Amino acid sequence: MSDRPTSHRITPMRLPRLRDELAATIAAARQDVATTTTHSRDMLKAARHLTAAELYWVSRDMTRVALDASEDLPTFTPAAILPADYGMLIWDGDMPPLPATALPRQAWPTGALGVSHVPHAPVAGITWSHYGGHLHLRALMHTTDIHLADGPTLNGTLQIGATVAPIPADQAQDPEDVEGDAAGLVAATVATWIMMAQPTVATRKHLPTKNGGSNRGRKKGRGGGWERQGGVGVIELRRLQPATDTSQDEDPEGCTYTHRWVVRGHWRNQAHGPARSLRRPTWVPSYVKGPEGAPLLAREHVHVWRR
Repeated sequence: MSDRPTSHRITPMRLPRLRDELAATIAAARQDVATTTTHSRDMLKAARHLTAAELYWVSRDMTRVALDASEDLPTFTPAAILPADYGMLIWDGDMPPLPATALPRQAWPTGALGVSHVPHAPVAGITWSHYGGHLHLRALMHTTDIHLADGPTLNGTLQIGATVAPIPADQAQDPEDVEGDAAGLVAATVATWIMMAQPTVATRKHLPTKNGGSNRGRKKGRGGGWERQGGVGVIELRRLQPATDTSQDEDPEGCTYTHRWVVRGHWRNQAHGPARSLRRPTWVPSYVKGPEGAPLLAREHVHVWRR
């Protein structure tokens, strides 16, 4: 379970309502703004796409593993790994903060010198749309995490706090080429998508919502149709399985190990497609090495999101 306060925690069963609430909030806000600007048109599209979004909830442990794996993400092609054309994903684990640059500037707090500054808040999740040959990502933040100036208020539980520049969907992307504060978010999102689709890394189950939710009757999507009858796709980390190959318990010189340890997972570019000419990032999951029954050496890892 997340360490976040109960009032902040978003459970899988809440996702359909929160998605519809967010779409309605965005649409209502745009009614009072000229729709001739690119930003306004994009936000209206975001509201429409949210109503058709597939829903995903990622457990705390799975969030930690995805963040770890995102630090050395290989080249990827968005269209090849997208779980659905339109989606909304919530990470139950703690995510790093981002500047909430998508919020109205009049809502930014004012510092001691009377200068307004953009608020920062932890990322709660992500929404995405795939259209026009590009992938459009938007970071979600919990309203109560955003510290605003006195006066302005935000409606709803979730806000689109930041947007990412459109990413070409059919072209190979190097994570290092993503500029600015969004680089870490893009890497974490892509790592999550890839890993949650691998049965060796994550388990998946479908939670139907009451009366099927607003997803009822939807056509099967690229995500395997989890939400075809309404509901939420829940992704949890698989338990680590001890290595059963006893040859792994000895080094090349014949020394026998007296303890067990976790071998960190790593990325591999797997060949696929015509004549195996294409490459698809695949996560090779962690495993436990050493003789069965021996003490397990645990190491603490601190992940710093500097990008």
